[in-house]
Amino acid sequence: MAARKMTFSVPSELAELFLKRVPARSRSRFLAEALSKKLSERDRRLALSCEMANRQAEVGALEKELDELQDAVTEPWDDSAKR
Repeated sequence: MAARKMTFSVPSELAELFLKRVPARSRSRFLAEALSKKLSERDRRLALSCEMANRQAEVGALEKELDELQDAVTEPWDDSAKR
């Protein structure tokens, strides 16, 4: 996997803890694993939120209304609608 250097700002207290607790040779891997875990958790929570919203009758009714509108709307760049 290709690596990319990045620069971040973190609170001083957090930076001090990080430097004290994580050996220099392990810091990039530690941050990559922490970011991956946090992003995966966000994705999981977003998917769960979407599932919960999709179970609501009001959301289904709104989606149905929007789907009906979409068929009637033509995009200005779509030349096929003019034919």
